[in-house]
Amino acid sequence: MKDIFAVAGIVACIAVSLMTGVSLAIGFIAAILLCAFFQTGNFSVKPALQSMWKAVAEVKMLYVIILLIGASVSSWLAGGVVQTIMVYGLRAMLGKNVVLMTFAITAAAGYFMGTAIGTISTFGIAILGIGAAFGIPLPILLGAAVSGAFVSDKISPLSGLMNLTLAGAGAKYRDVVKTMCVTFIPTLVISGLFYQFVGMRFVSADAGQVMAIDQAMREAFVIHPGLFLLPVTVVVLALSGKPSIFSIGTGVLTGVAFSVIIQGNGLVETLRAILFGFQAHTGDGLLDGILKSGGMVGMVEVILIVMCAVALSDFLELSGMNARIFGKYFDRAKNGNQLLVVSGAISIVLTALTCDQTAGIVLPLKILRKRAGSFGIDPAMVVRTISDTGTIVAPLMPWNINALIIIGITGIGAMEYAPYAVLCIVAPLVSMTHLFVMSKFHLKNTKNAA
Repeated sequence: MKDIFAVAGIVACIAVSLMTGVSLAIGFIAAILLCAFFQTGNFSVKPALQSMWKAVAEVKMLYVIILLIGASVSSWLAGGVVQTIMVYGLRAMLGKNVVLMTFAITAAAGYFMGTAIGTISTFGIAILGIGAAFGIPLPILLGAAVSGAFVSDKISPLSGLMNLTLAGAGAKYRDVVKTMCVTFIPTLVISGLFYQFVGMRFVSADAGQVMAIDQAMREAFVIHPGLFLLPVTVVVLALSGKPSIFSIGTGVLTGVAFSVIIQGNGLVETLRAILFGFQAHTGDGLLDGILKSGGMVGMVEVILIVMCAVALSDFLELSGMNARIFGKYFDRAKNGNQLLVVSGAISIVLTALTCDQTAGIVLPLKILRKRAGSFGIDPAMVVRTISDTGTIVAPLMPWNINALIIIGITGIGAMEYAPYAVLCIVAPLVSMTHLFVMSKFHLKNTKNAA
């Protein structure tokens, strides 16, 4: 009963923070204190504090990456890279289904870059600018970009989360791709059809408006195809297996060089934009509203929230709540498919409860590895189930780390874009439906054999 009250307390603290506008960092701290109250006797205070501090410190590179993402958006803007992508993108997308193209472009970029957030903070920002110029509601366009970008976390061989899942399941990427495509291809098709339908309303665009935006951009910035060197460099570094911190950091430095050398900005001015944010002054209200960022300072609150979320996740594991709450559901599974269904559902719950995908990956994998052998479950199925569920739903939750970073980058919250992030909604439905059908088929065959 104490565990149930603790979970209810977590949900209440997060909900109050979201409804009142109070920082989620405060909500998470309140949730930790409330859990500690209900879990008295299940942990010692000093070791618990030490464990949470260690957990927060262990992901310090994530904080660096978040800061670099804030710097990356500003440096791409100061260097004229986003503006160049917008100018050429406006011409390329004129008369086409921009929503569907956004999904396709970010899906390809995400797969090759290996980072969903990195894709949104680079290609996604430019595409949002293009969509705004065409008069497309930004939540719709961002939903399509999120769907495409999170193909990275789901199936990219360069994704840190994919590699975490592979390691936890004891599988190799080349062995799981075929199995993953069983649910991934239908998910892609359904998502594509949705964006084709939704985007049909936004296919046509005024060529005169595009030319006016083109002219305003060229008057305020140096627009040149050579600036595409920056995103190409970032993608190549990601493909070569370089760590995210290296590829994103290289993009920031290249953006600084472009800002000073090509755009003619001062070094101090550029560094100020990276730290405190960039704001364009083109004289066009639409463009000035698009071409802005919060810089590294704008990501500080996101980092604080992430720290508190990590601490909460560690406390749930330390106090034994995760094992006590979810262990009994694994015990009820009668066959391998049912076990996978339970694992997928619990993966989603843990991703929601702990505000991060890591717990939604690690805990189900720990339990699955102990039981998979007795049910004859292929490790590839384990990888597919987790990547289809807890991994992919993360950006749909306003309190999740991914959603917090996205709102920090774009200013658009999950409550606005989530209904249009269709791939993240469809993937678990397709996966769980497939497992449910296979489970029923297995039980039917078992009865017939008997």
